[in-house]
Amino acid sequence: MNALLLMLTWLGTYFVHSSVILSMAWLAQRLHWVRGRSATEWMWRCALLAGIATASVWVLMPVLVEGSGASAIGLPGEIRALSPGTVSLSAPLPSPQAVEAAVGERMPPTFHPLANAAPPATHANEEFARESARRAHPGIWQLDAPASFGKSATWIVLIWMIVSLVRVALSGRRFLRGRRRVAGLLACADPRVLACVRQVCTARGLRAPHIVSDPDSRSPSANPGGVLVLPHWVLKERNTSKLEAMLSHEIGHIARHDLKWRCASMLVRQIFWFQPLNRLAAARIESLAEFGADAWAVGVTGNRRALAQSLAQCVRALGNLPPELTPGFAMVGRASVLNRVEHILEEHPMKKNPRLLQWLLLAAGSIAVIALLPVVAISRGTDGHRTLIESLSAPFSQTRTRITIEDGAFDLKADLRGDIRFSAGEDDIVGMGNDGSARIEQKIDGVVHRIDFAQVGQRVTRSYRRDGHTQAFDAQARAWLAAAIPTLLRESAFDVEARMQRIHQRLGFAGAALEIDRVRGEYARRRHVEAIATLGAMEPVELQRILTLASRIRSDFERREAFVALVARQHFQPVQQLALLRLVASMQSDFEQRTVLVALAPTLSDQPRIAAAWAATLDQLDSDFERREALAAVAGHSSVPPSLIAAAFESMGKMHSDFEKRSALESYSGRFQGNPSLTRAYAAVVRGMSSDFERRQALSALLQRRSDVATAEAVLGVVAEMHSDFEKREVLVQLATHMPDSAELIESYRSVARGLSDYERMQAEKALDRFAG
Repeated sequence: MNALLLMLTWLGTYFVHSSVILSMAWLAQRLHWVRGRSATEWMWRCALLAGIATASVWVLMPVLVEGSGASAIGLPGEIRALSPGTVSLSAPLPSPQAVEAAVGERMPPTFHPLANAAPPATHANEEFARESARRAHPGIWQLDAPASFGKSATWIVLIWMIVSLVRVALSGRRFLRGRRRVAGLLACADPRVLACVRQVCTARGLRAPHIVSDPDSRSPSANPGGVLVLPHWVLKERNTSKLEAMLSHEIGHIARHDLKWRCASMLVRQIFWFQPLNRLAAARIESLAEFGADAWAVGVTGNRRALAQSLAQCVRALGNLPPELTPGFAMVGRASVLNRVEHILEEHPMKKNPRLLQWLLLAAGSIAVIALLPVVAISRGTDGHRTLIESLSAPFSQTRTRITIEDGAFDLKADLRGDIRFSAGEDDIVGMGNDGSARIEQKIDGVVHRIDFAQVGQRVTRSYRRDGHTQAFDAQARAWLAAAIPTLLRESAFDVEARMQRIHQRLGFAGAALEIDRVRGEYARRRHVEAIATLGAMEPVELQRILTLASRIRSDFERREAFVALVARQHFQPVQQLALLRLVASMQSDFEQRTVLVALAPTLSDQPRIAAAWAATLDQLDSDFERREALAAVAGHSSVPPSLIAAAFESMGKMHSDFEKRSALESYSGRFQGNPSLTRAYAAVVRGMSSDFERRQALSALLQRRSDVATAEAVLGVVAEMHSDFEKREVLVQLATHMPDSAELIESYRSVARGLSDYERMQAEKALDRFAG
């Protein structure tokens, strides 16, 4: 699936799910459907994160099928071809003479693979999962974007990412600024405070937090890292009970992991800034966290009145000013002080729900959301042909397969249950197993034909309708069904390997090619090409025919899969290699292009025209990484023709990244022994680099495998143009240990070394001592 549309689908589904979930949480609290503040707190926590979880389930665990220029998302399920035996055919197809005649009309004796490579009029597309989701989940909200939606999708996702990153960065900066401020405060040495903290932590089995004093703070606060910040007025508190209550409240925030939840809610708010209800959820969570910390403190100290008095004292210390923004929880936060005091003084403060029950409720709620809430599926719309398939199987139930084929003038639909067996001529259903059923429906020029099959004992019954009226299953109905079933099997690619094998056995590659030519869907066409590739070696004209049919696929992904299948199982002669390279050059995706080039690399011919076409195809790759990978694939084989090496160096010279260029050069450094022209071409590529470090690395790789005069002269020519004395000296020292004993070379060496600094020159000259004796 297109990554941009996948991201938009995820964001759209998240917005819908989170809006519903957070609204239900607000309504549940408003109508008191959830009782107890602890349960309410967990409800809001789950509601804040549930939208992310449920949307991700739909995106990360869906049935996805990639098609030409479009993407789809659907229900988690099983998309598969029917297992062997589910579709059983031994079709006596048309005679070989009829097939040869039909093929002869379509395929001239001589043709260029590109001459007939124009795409069909329709935009073939296999959007299996989108339609599957719409039917199995009636709440699907499908938004078909126009074909030009790609750029808009890019901008939408880019704006969302930029805004999110900026907001996260600003929040992170504020957070780190608060952390640095807290880290710079002096540690508290008051023995009464330390004793109270130690007593509270010992009672609950906690590690004592670090305590600091802040003269500018107006309220006690718990901060990330387990740090308690205390204002000076707290240190002056003489009432031990109130001091213990205040400290217990702040320790309660740490023990309850409220600080982690605050960070999580901050990230959710900043990343999903387009969801305004997240701010409501975060405020409710922080407010309930204060009540929870109060309850925790009461549970430790048992002194409700002291905690209420300490809260009132904090309010008096703050006056009418709000508490200072800190990275942690201040004792007087979002929650209403009066409500908190009433809650503290209640006889039955809020209690924690059992953790197991919380997770069970969360799991049940998530499952309900996944099952009931709508999914926003954004996909690029297409005109013309479209095939969508869903095959679902569940325990104790029959396999159910649903197929939809849309092709302008007609719509063909099928709903198959059980072990469906078609007749030998692909014109009827002759068996469905126990309790099996089938329905085939097609709309042709506004007329709806429908036939329902049912298994009654050993007999298959048929009920035929035309425009909703029951009709006799006459010759006209049989003719329609005989045309619908082959289309159904062809466009769904069910049991395509066995079906293509039967066609090949009866009619040869010509009949198989004619069947592929009839396929309109891109996914189905690719599957047919993959199937025919396994049927044995093709003659050159047959392989060119199949290559032409594969080239009509518009989707780079499907085309790549078809090309790789052919390359892996068929022998490509130079003429087919040339055609394939030109077809690959016409593709848009660098990744898909590189994948085909890597597959073709072991068998590339050494003919100059093949080398030129290979280099021209490499030049179509905008990504230096993909180009380097394609170049390295050829260099990785034991014997590389000089023509390909020369073409490789020509292509490397057009790369922009010095690192990728150097990496590609290193893979070829041992592939041209004793060839001065290739050595000079290698040096020319190195000379085109701007980084002296990368130059030195590339020259070092060359010197490790060369010691001839031509190599030394080429290296000295490059070193003379380098700027870094250190890099120059490193190359010269390595060269001195390999180059031949030639007076002219030594003089050239000394000439280059004269331009170095004194120390570097001394080291370079010293390396020549091996020639002194």
